[in-house]
Amino acid sequence: MLIKCPSGNELTEGGATFLSTFKDPAGDIAVSIADNNNGTYRATYTAKTAGKHNLIVLLKTDEGDLHIKDSPFTVIVLPGALSVSNCEISGSGLEVVVAGETGEFRATSKDDYGNIVTGCKMEVGVEGPESVRILFNFANI
Repeated sequence: MLIKCPSGNELTEGGATFLSTFKDPAGDIAVSIADNNNGTYRATYTAKTAGKHNLIVLLKTDEGDLHIKDSPFTVIVLPGALSVSNCEISGSGLEVVVAGETGEFRATSKDDYGNIVTGCKMEVGVEGPESVRILFNFANI
């Protein structure tokens, strides 16, 4: 963050106190703010839930905590990289299939935080004593 005084000039020293919160459906996420002592501040946070969120930044003043210009900010959080250990497979076709009938199951790809990851390529195989024909619908992946 770069701080300017009311006249529009950039400040060249630190000392201001900022408060910030990232609004996440799973719970508010604290934002760490470091004073660079030159009129700039570095803010960091780790978002966890994919979607549209708000980032609130307040400046502590004698009049109270005031939103800085354009706060709250709208932040779009995208899913992270595919996490194989968080992918889910479910459906009756994983347990019992009657000979001659179709077995069905669903694969859901997710990131480290459980967000659904789209656009992944999956390879599916079935092992058994007989040849098996597999039809896989990627429409929802």
